[in-house]
Amino acid sequence: MSINIDIIQAELSRLNKYNLKLIKNCSRHVRLKSAKLVTGINMEYEKNIIYVGTASMIPQDLYQIEGINLVVINDYEDLEFDNLNTKGDIIEVDEKAELFTLFNDVQNIFISINRYQESSAALLNSLIRGRGLNYIVKIGSQILGNPVILADSSYKLLAYYAENEVIDPVWKDLTTKGYCSHNFVNLFKRQKLIEKVAKSPEPILVKTGLAKDIRRYLGKILIDDKIVGHLGVLEYDQNFKEEDHEITKLLCDVISSEMQKNNLFRNFKGVMYESLILDLLDKRVNDRRIMEERLKSSQWEPSDYYKVVTINVPKDNTTSHIVNYLRDRIERLIPFCKSVCYEGNIVLLLDFKETDDIENIDRKLKDFLNSNNLTAGVSFTFNDLMKLGIYYNQSVNALQFGETLDTKGPLFYFESYYIYNLLSEVSTRQNLSSYCHPAIYKIIAYDKTNGTDYYKTLYEYFLNCNNITMTAKKLYIHRNTMAHRLEKLKEITGLNFDDGEQCFRLFLSYKILELEKI
Repeated sequence: MSINIDIIQAELSRLNKYNLKLIKNCSRHVRLKSAKLVTGINMEYEKNIIYVGTASMIPQDLYQIEGINLVVINDYEDLEFDNLNTKGDIIEVDEKAELFTLFNDVQNIFISINRYQESSAALLNSLIRGRGLNYIVKIGSQILGNPVILADSSYKLLAYYAENEVIDPVWKDLTTKGYCSHNFVNLFKRQKLIEKVAKSPEPILVKTGLAKDIRRYLGKILIDDKIVGHLGVLEYDQNFKEEDHEITKLLCDVISSEMQKNNLFRNFKGVMYESLILDLLDKRVNDRRIMEERLKSSQWEPSDYYKVVTINVPKDNTTSHIVNYLRDRIERLIPFCKSVCYEGNIVLLLDFKETDDIENIDRKLKDFLNSNNLTAGVSFTFNDLMKLGIYYNQSVNALQFGETLDTKGPLFYFESYYIYNLLSEVSTRQNLSSYCHPAIYKIIAYDKTNGTDYYKTLYEYFLNCNNITMTAKKLYIHRNTMAHRLEKLKEITGLNFDDGEQCFRLFLSYKILELEKI
């Protein structure tokens, strides 16, 4: 922002100390570099300087300099600046003004605006250098000369910097725990700080309640008009300067630009539970007491049971507005569902009571997935949120095995694929085919030689709990035909299919061979 006489007049007016009048005669703005005091003695006058003095001190020929800029205290009773044939611009100040106070105020305008411009350059440079939030917050703190702290929308600490130790309860709570405790969050709400910050387009100055001893600016970080974080600047090492409000606002904007580089923040919906779920998935919360405290802060009432559902979002649909559109639709469809964007997927945490209609939830999910051409993996049911990461992995594995094995979707349940997951874990250390029952290879060889399909027949028999009638219906054959095939299989393998141990080994062999096709 370049400084001209209009800006000087506007800034002086904001002080509410002077009666001002602007007389403009210059058709174009002159960019001003600094202010000088008129002494009236052998002065050299420059176009890019604004001169401050009293009318009685200013030589008459000064008014005739083309493009001259003046701030003049009119200490003559009968002097009318409107009637002067001047070739520059004049801010007329009434005679009650004190010259040196006025000059200092004009000087401070230059100092303040130049400081803001230097701060802008430094903050934008920190953004361009791409060294992250911690670096930007550090630069912001050094510019403002006071401690700066940044938290996300769930009051989890993201970054902070202070030159000296800060004795402040909220600062200590955030920096030692890494999140804001439930008691402080409730206090913020009672004092309506959260509401005030959300409604204000600019950072607000807080000086009551928790801030009665240390004033502070509180600002919000926005991405796509969603609040994803809060910034605090404490008046701790030095008093706030007038331009600190604008610098704090700029710092919020720079932080917003930096956070938008991260898909995690771009896909944030700004709800308090998101950060906790993401930390649990990343195993950054290892203390149960911390988890319970953050549950309270998030106003999240734990449920009896949970399931994790991971929805595979095609890579060409991972832009934030599409992902958040899908999340919004799911959460409207299933009210007790919480969603986050994680590792490029939409992850749902279903929290439900024992009395909830799980089958109806499954139907709604399937309809939603089918209508949007999506697939998803579903974990086992669990009741301990500390183990969320384990069950997330289950849902991802179910999704991968379901899609790879060409199983009919759109929901793939881990309970249908856990044996593949178990075997794949073993396969990294062992040759799985060595665990196959020798009889399975006899069946494969017989089918290949005779053009039969006893391999499929036996597998369906196992899938249908060794029930001849149910298997016959599944294969669209007569029950007697099925019984005949079983006798033939006993002849090929030399096995008795009433032996549970033998059946298990054969069934496991089928799973191993299916896995080895992947």
